[in-house]
Parts: sequence; C-alpha cells; structure tokens
Amino acid sequence: MDTLYKDVIYEILNHNDSKTISSLLSINKYFYSFANDHPMIKQRKLLSKELKKTIIDTRKYYTSEILNLKIGDRVTDRVKNYIVVNISKRIGILEEVDLYGNQLGIYTPAKVYNMKRYKLPYEKNNSFWSTIHYDNESIIINKLNNGIIKHEYGPLIKHIDSHYLNYITKQQYIFWHNDIGTPELNILVTVCYKWKIYEYYVYYMDDNYIKLKLVDINESIDDILIVNKINNKCINKKFNIIFYGGWKV
Repeated sequence: MDTLYKDVIYEILNHNDSKTISSLLSINKYFYSFANDHPMIKQRKLLSKELKKTIIDTRKYYTSEILNLKIGDRVTDRVKNYIVVNISKRIGILEEVDLYGNQLGIYTPAKVYNMKRYKLPYEKNNSFWSTIHYDNESIIINKLNNGIIKHEYGPLIKHIDSHYLNYITKQQYIFWHNDIGTPELNILVTVCYKWKIYEYYVYYMDDNYIKLKLVDINESIDDILIVNKINNKCINKKFNIIFYGGWKV
C-alpha cells in the first residue's frame, strides 16, 4: 500500500512544474498543521498513549501466574476501565477512567482472588486479580486484564484503528437483553448464521426495511442484508439478528 501511495505521488509530481510542486508542498504542510489540531487527531494521540499502558506483564503467585500490576497500568474487568493507583502483593486500588484515560474520581478495590476448583489438580492456575461488584443480593467477581474497553460493558479496543471506534455500540451484557435493541444509522449489529456470529452495520433505513453491510469483507457470507420491518419487528428469514449495538466477543 505504501508503494502504491508513493507511485501516485510521484506520478502527480512528474506532471507539474517546480512552482506547482512548491505550492503542493505548502498546502501539505498547512494541511498537516490543521489536521494535527483537530479534536479527533488529539483523541487518537491520547488513545495511543493509553494503549501503551496495557502491555501484559505477569509474575508468579504461589502455584499461579498473575498480572504483575504497576501504578499507571490500564486494566479492565470488561465492565469498566481502570488505572492502577496503588498496588501491593495481593491488594490494590483502582480508579475509574474513560476510554482516553480521563480520571473519574471513583475508586474500586482490587484483590487476588483464589478460585476453588475442587475437581481440578491443586497445581492448576487458579488465582487472578479481580474486582468485586454487587448486583442486588448477588456478588459478582470479575477477572482483571490489561486492556481498554470502549465504554461500560463495551468492546475491547486493541489498537487505535479498531473498527469499533467507527460504529455505534451499546452495553452488551447477556443477562440484560430481552430484545434485540433499536436500529439506527451506523450502529454495529451482530448476526447469527449457521451458529457463527458476524458483524454488520446499518447503512440505510426507512419505514419498511433496513439495509445492513458486512464489516469484514473477507468473510464468506452475504455482504448486504435486507431486514424487513413487520409490526415493529425486524425480520430476516435467513439470518438471525442478535443485537443492535453488539459485537463479537
């Protein structure tokens, strides 16, 4: 791809005089300066900086191998984003942050949790860093991992060019969804076909039907889907719509 870009640029330059080439150079410098100050570029730089804090490092903990957390590390329990603000051998303090690392002033304890696996040999890897959440009367223990999610219960962002940043996504938690959500333009959609999950996005909609386009064009499946609206329900006889705003886990 870089070679193609260079060939196109040289082709343009070879058909212009020196004055025109100088003008193009000046425009390019101005464009770079202008683009460099654009909010989206600034957010991209912030995200790149934060992703460098997600590098995985581990250490031995008795018979297990757990994360070797350090102050400043970005971690997630797939519910929220955190930054490590205090850490010891088996307990720590995390502060909630957003996608770009803005601190929210909400603190959460972290601890090394030992999962009892009665049917497995003792030497199995059964300890991990965790957070504890309370859902009514239930206690939910979530495993911590180095990483960043787009939003609460959102997709994992692994690099600055992640396609999840280009589409609308919603909180995806399997125990919450009693319906498939609400379609809207540019929203990511999970579709099931023959027991496999695919990602589409909505690129057109009106009162009668919705058009979906496949995200990964290398998948061997229909790249365009038409979903009919019947009695306020979205129906496609061949494909099963799972969730509007969802993604492959």
